[in-house]
Amino acid sequence: MMKRITIGRNPQSDIVVDAYWETVSNEHADVELTDEGLCYRDHSTNGTLINKKRIHNASIVIYPRDEILLAGKWQLRWEALQPFFAMQQPTVTQPVGRSTIRLNAAGDSQAQHGRPTENMVSGRGVSRATEQSTPREANGLAENFGIENSHSQAEVDQALCKWNWGAFLCGWIWAVAHKCWWPLAIVLVSWIPYLGVVASICLAVYLGLNGSRIAWRSGKYSDFEAFRKAQRTWAIAGIVLFVLGFIYTAYTVDAILSQI
Repeated sequence: MMKRITIGRNPQSDIVVDAYWETVSNEHADVELTDEGLCYRDHSTNGTLINKKRIHNASIVIYPRDEILLAGKWQLRWEALQPFFAMQQPTVTQPVGRSTIRLNAAGDSQAQHGRPTENMVSGRGVSRATEQSTPREANGLAENFGIENSHSQAEVDQALCKWNWGAFLCGWIWAVAHKCWWPLAIVLVSWIPYLGVVASICLAVYLGLNGSRIAWRSGKYSDFEAFRKAQRTWAIAGIVLFVLGFIYTAYTVDAILSQI
């Protein structure tokens, strides 16, 4: 078991962040087991959000169920830390409401006031109380600890690889709204016969393939759910524009043919 691990986009890191998360530094942070507990040290460019508080070039003791977002985007989950530290954690305390959680060396927890609480770090990185509770009870448990339910990193990664219909159908308008300026050059090229059509199609396909990653990196969205809702709205807007364009084109062609 390790007492200190590194986190970042550097392939040599103990916990490697995918390269397309560009706002995460190559050597973003490290986590070390100290007498006080697990100490998170940020030495990145864009900092870290821990329970919605920004940490930049500083150290802080972290606890199970803390929400840790590297560069405010990439979530460091406890399941990733548990294999390195679960068997080494010293006894530390963390205030939670009116009770205090005590974590022993095996990662088990007991409430100093009231009945025993759930195992905060089990062998699979999931609390036992959450495993044995209904979804509603699990949500209530999260609320009691003052945190919000968050999407898994796998879910975020999967969403960023999906085709973006809003970007595909809205083209340069979508791009400008997401702080991507170079597609404006395609607007000029589109006036060139034949070449403009090809360029516009290529732009639409490119944005469809990469739009989700472009939108997420733009920094426009505060969280993943806001990102998903906005992209659904763009997709609906794109469909409306497509339908209106189709109707207009059909009407124009019919008008021309009627005059022949």
